[in-house]
Amino acid sequence: MEINLKSYYIIILLILSITGAQNLYAQDFRATKIIRYNFDSVMRAEQARKKLAMLPKRDSIKLLINSLPADTAINLRFAGYYLDTLPDLFRFHSLKEINFSDNDIQKTNKADFKSPRLRTIDLAKNRISKIGFPVNDSVRYLYLSGNLLKKIPHSIKKLKNLEILGLANNQISRIPHFLKKMKHLKEIDLSGNKLSRLKRSYPIRLKHIQKVLMVGNHISTLPATIGRMKYVTSLNFSKNDLSSLPEQFGALKNLRHLLFYENKFRQIPACIFKLTKLKELDFYYNQIDSVPPQISNLVNLEQLYLSYNNIQALPESMGSLKHLKYIYVHNNKLTFLPSWVDELQSLQRIGFGHNELIRIPDFSKLHTLTDLDLQSNNIDRFPWKMLNSKTLKLLYIQNNPLILSSSDRDRLEKERNELQQKGVVINY
Repeated sequence: MEINLKSYYIIILLILSITGAQNLYAQDFRATKIIRYNFDSVMRAEQARKKLAMLPKRDSIKLLINSLPADTAINLRFAGYYLDTLPDLFRFHSLKEINFSDNDIQKTNKADFKSPRLRTIDLAKNRISKIGFPVNDSVRYLYLSGNLLKKIPHSIKKLKNLEILGLANNQISRIPHFLKKMKHLKEIDLSGNKLSRLKRSYPIRLKHIQKVLMVGNHISTLPATIGRMKYVTSLNFSKNDLSSLPEQFGALKNLRHLLFYENKFRQIPACIFKLTKLKELDFYYNQIDSVPPQISNLVNLEQLYLSYNNIQALPESMGSLKHLKYIYVHNNKLTFLPSWVDELQSLQRIGFGHNELIRIPDFSKLHTLTDLDLQSNNIDRFPWKMLNSKTLKLLYIQNNPLILSSSDRDRLEKERNELQQKGVVINY
């Protein structure tokens, strides 16, 4: 039977009088818009305080784990207890999940990972510099982010059916050949490592993987072999030093999600417009000054992020992007919006704040619109019709030279209060 660890936790908490101890399964491998690697001083101090409070409890936690029945199918989740070693886990023959993330573990015993039912191993945020794994056909998810690894452990290849591999925030400087043979591997996170120079062979070794994250590696160029990654659907090169792409990048016909957040692009590379299956395109925080009309080739685009650039105008051809749901072009130099903006009936979120807009179209025509950001522009007319929208949840139009009479302000304040009670936020 499946043992309920909750009862064990309650008992041990009562015995030890542990207050504020965290036992949360916090690993989340989903790609995020911004990946931060450093904690501020306040958080570091808080971690030090928690660690000091937890140190006397560590041995008792190990005793608790060792008291659990060995023949029971079980998930062990002990994140954030500042354990310095793993307890003996090899005796749990039906172990399904090991989560000892956010501890102080330095060494492991590969026998601990032998369970034939084991699917998830999460040892992220520890102090592991070396780790070995036995042959295991059941493990699907392995998280080793935030450790001290200088290379990808060779024994990972023994996890024959591994699907997701998290290695962010280590000291890895190369991509080994054996990854090419791991045919079941679908996602790999190599963010925050030392992969500044991508060799020609690296994309070939990742060519069967669908989702690749290389955020924050100071990568300045991509090899032409990037076009060999035929199966990739999601690429995240955020927070690097890229300013151009090889023409072969346009061969990645299965790409759906492409992120170049915080790089050094001055223009959107033409090869991107060959990627007609793209649903998400992110060029936040670059140096782009114009959007080519060829962007209309991205007929399946749903999310477009162009904020924090130097864009002065959007092309009329974007009116053909009928599937567009999110468009964020705030913090640019737009002076007007083209007529197509209020004709894209799929739009849900619009961000045009912090530009130089004078006039705006009739956004009330958009019957799926939930978020509208127009703050810090030169708009003088309030979009009154938006107050009648049945879908709007957020309207930011503050820091504009709005022309409002006293009666207008009274009316607006009254309607804003009424809408606020319905969960709608209006800032003007």
